[in-house]
Amino acid sequence: VLIQGKAWGGRGPVVGVRLEVEGNGSTCNLEADLGEDLGCWAWRPFQATAELAPGDYAVRSICRLEGEEQPLAAPWNQQGYENNSAHCVHVTVLDR
Repeated sequence: VLIQGKAWGGRGPVVGVRLEVEGNGSTCNLEADLGEDLGCWAWRPFQATAELAPGDYAVRSICRLEGEEQPLAAPWNQQGYENNSAHCVHVTVLDR
């Protein structure tokens, strides 16, 4: 299964993207290949291939900047500001 998207660091250039894939009773972490770096404030494309059996999965892409990683959860505040947490996408892999 091809997993692809775009990452944005917010405070600096994206230096890596870790993909966390949970499903079928296990969790795996993959390091994504990064696309062209178009500058410090630009979205950075990424992609990785995962061998996934048919079933339901939760996928998170976790952006890394120099010295820090995107949080899995943001501190709550009434206005909803500064929510740069990794979002979860649920997917179903079908048997071919």
